[in-house]
Amino acid sequence: TQSTWGTPNTRSNSQHLALQNHFVMNENTSLPETHPPPVMDEFVPSSDQISEVRIVVCGNVDAGKSTLLGVLTKGELDNGRGKARSNVFRHKHEIETGRTSSVGSELLGIDENNEFVNYNVAARRSGWSDICSRSSRVLLFLDLAGHERYLKTTVFGMTGNYPDACMMLIAANNGVLSMTKEHFHLALALKLPVFIVISKIDICPENILKQTVEGLVKMLKAPGSKKLPIFVRSEEDLQTACQNFGGSDRLVKSCAVE
Repeated sequence: TQSTWGTPNTRSNSQHLALQNHFVMNENTSLPETHPPPVMDEFVPSSDQISEVRIVVCGNVDAGKSTLLGVLTKGELDNGRGKARSNVFRHKHEIETGRTSSVGSELLGIDENNEFVNYNVAARRSGWSDICSRSSRVLLFLDLAGHERYLKTTVFGMTGNYPDACMMLIAANNGVLSMTKEHFHLALALKLPVFIVISKIDICPENILKQTVEGLVKMLKAPGSKKLPIFVRSEEDLQTACQNFGGSDRLVKSCAVE
């Protein structure tokens, strides 16, 4: 038997309109009601209430980016078995592999007394809105993927979130690798102030650490970079670096953490 809707060539205008409305109604009734995901403006107050600094966290895979962010934003040291990074991972496969594959975001609030809001027990259990309500300024860390497979995601994280600075991690026992250079030159192309953190120095032999530092200096002083590294080894060095951070395009800060 012939369909009541006829064929495409024999349908009248009214049948075309009825058919279109039929499919629209079916789509609206069959699909569950969805709500758009919350945007960042719902969590972060306006600029006249709070000061916000966005920092992209990049570097080669297994440099300790997510672990460092977990320690910074949760106020708890890692147990050596991935506890700190599991607090910032969003997907099951990230927890299983220990590698970031998306653009993660972590918020660190600072109150008027220069105390970290996140380290309060109540704040750890609350959301971003509560952290912002208790803070006078916030640091928004964007955790980027370090594996070459997710380079496109990393590029999107750097270019699509309007970062103010770039924190690059280099594992002391791995040295300066190809993806380290890729991320560094991407930050240079975007004219982002860069500070570098050398991680895992507690498990790295002294001679390997020296080679890593030499490789880092070589990368910074290469013709395509022409940067002047400033090594932070004390609080005085930190104050000097903070005063000059962003003031000169040639300066790059570097510090080491365990």
